[in-house]
Amino acid sequence: MSHRPTSLKIFQQNCAFALKLFGESEGGALAGQQRMDSYAEREDEVEGGQARDEGIAFHSILHAASEATVKNEPVTPAMKATALVLARKMNPERAYAGYELAEQFLLFNEIDPRMKYEHGLAFDKKWQPVAWDAPERHMRMVCDVYGVYEDHDPELNMDARIAVISDYKTGWGVKEDDLDGVQALCHSSALLKLHGSGADADVLLLRIVAVRYHRVYEKRWFVDSEESMADLNARFNKLQFLIQAADTTDYAPRVGPGCTLCSYSDKCPSFQQRLSHAKNAIVADAYTDPVSALRDMVVLNKKVAEIKDILETALKAGPITVDSKQYGYFPARERELIDATELVQFWYDKAGPNATVEDAIRTARGLVKHMKPGVTAAENVFKALAHAAGYRTQKEAVSELGKKFFSEKEKAKLAWKDKTE
Repeated sequence: MSHRPTSLKIFQQNCAFALKLFGESEGGALAGQQRMDSYAEREDEVEGGQARDEGIAFHSILHAASEATVKNEPVTPAMKATALVLARKMNPERAYAGYELAEQFLLFNEIDPRMKYEHGLAFDKKWQPVAWDAPERHMRMVCDVYGVYEDHDPELNMDARIAVISDYKTGWGVKEDDLDGVQALCHSSALLKLHGSGADADVLLLRIVAVRYHRVYEKRWFVDSEESMADLNARFNKLQFLIQAADTTDYAPRVGPGCTLCSYSDKCPSFQQRLSHAKNAIVADAYTDPVSALRDMVVLNKKVAEIKDILETALKAGPITVDSKQYGYFPARERELIDATELVQFWYDKAGPNATVEDAIRTARGLVKHMKPGVTAAENVFKALAHAAGYRTQKEAVSELGKKFFSEKEKAKLAWKDKTE
């Protein structure tokens, strides 16, 4: 099997049987190195539902923008045309959401004509570069941005040749830890094998761009640094172990937490058998066999998530009535701390002998600002200083001070509600 970041992630997070089903279904995915042409194959969008579709749309539309830029053609028409094509393959609202995300991204980021966008890299078993569809390919990946460019490097204090792979993440769950994830291991290994000799690059740069956060996480390795190269080789060895494990697996199914992340549960006999069992025995198992009950809960949660995703479109038109109940998005009031730093000033105003000099106040303000305490933390402060602030009880302090420090806003939440309400 030819591996890619997706297949290895499926093997690591789900199970070996899911890897087998992925291999059977991918067919000619990305034959043209464009996600748009292989939408049905889900090249690496394994989050499911709306997040997957919007991510595919974003990458396809950004790729269209990069091609237009290289050809010195207008960008916006190319982006809109791509969005319209995608709207025939997916929920149009999700295609347009991907278009808006790409449009917003380009307000703060420019297409670099020196770089290759949505560029495919392929390697054989010895990690020698080969053509994308070469029979001997053993590992391949699509890089959102790939290339070598020259720029001033602040750490080297000189102009340097920088080989870079950037990965655009469109979800909300992006974190710095993703720099050590499976996909990042693949990208850093590609940089090592293509540019680690130092013949055409001085610095190897891996970037993860959190699109919705406008935030960038990155790792840098210097080709002439023994420490950098040792770290890169350690990452490569970790990836190699995962590839070898996938190559030698027995493809046995394994029902467990990975099922909630799996796109192939409908084709998995073990999952379907467990689902049938869960319908009949989950309550009894919860008392006699909690481990078995947890497995049942996993498969049921998976089916509930699928149903919610299907109902999402219907719920946009309004609540759904079931007998005497309604299920849908209803307004709910939610309190929010207006400015957490004001809590620090309040503390020093009322804390008496605990108050210190102004620089301590500035330090505490900075600390609180980055800690981002919520309503519960603020209420704990009010309770601790209730009497110093002139309130008879902690309850009174929380009630009155909340009017000053909290704001309220309406936020729709999924919930059951009586039809008559």
